[in-house]
Amino acid sequence: MQRKYGEQTDIFFSLYTQSGNDTFYETTSIATGDIYVSIDGDANTIKNSNNAASRYDSDMAGIYTLTLDATEMTGQSVQIRIQDTDATKVYKDTFIGIETYGHDSARHRMDMDFPTMALNFTSTAAGTTTTVLCNDLGATNDVYIDRAIIFKGNTLDKRVAFIEDYTYSTGSDSYLSISEVHTTCVSGQEFYIL
Repeated sequence: MQRKYGEQTDIFFSLYTQSGNDTFYETTSIATGDIYVSIDGDANTIKNSNNAASRYDSDMAGIYTLTLDATEMTGQSVQIRIQDTDATKVYKDTFIGIETYGHDSARHRMDMDFPTMALNFTSTAAGTTTTVLCNDLGATNDVYIDRAIIFKGNTLDKRVAFIEDYTYSTGSDSYLSISEVHTTCVSGQEFYIL
């Protein structure tokens, strides 16, 4: 399961009775004392969830939803253990693992949210076979690392490269360092960043 780094999210999970016959466990909520959250598997970060889990829908017996707040989503991975702490356990323990994306500190730096999946730009100066110059890419260094770049038109039409670095520059063109393509990137080259 993947979720965006540092943003509140809802996750869904199921619980089963202790009887061993894979029957869904039905209740209206799971207390925060039964839900443990760890960031990046660090034992020092294990704590009870900031929120209780609740039954997802009265017609969906055994399915629950849990809201993790932004502070609980600030690791490369987030581990959640749901464990009945009552002396007489009524449901089986369960584990949920989440990998994060969309931030330099996330497991996956690429932002996979739909509105930013394909960004369209045009080069503002001639580059090389390993650089694309453009002054419209924003002021955050390294934000495009590990993304793909697809060229449209000119001599690079339909060529794909991978972005290895992004360097922002004030007063001149910022540039993307890319895996090598067969010819230089000309000024006015349209491209997409995925």
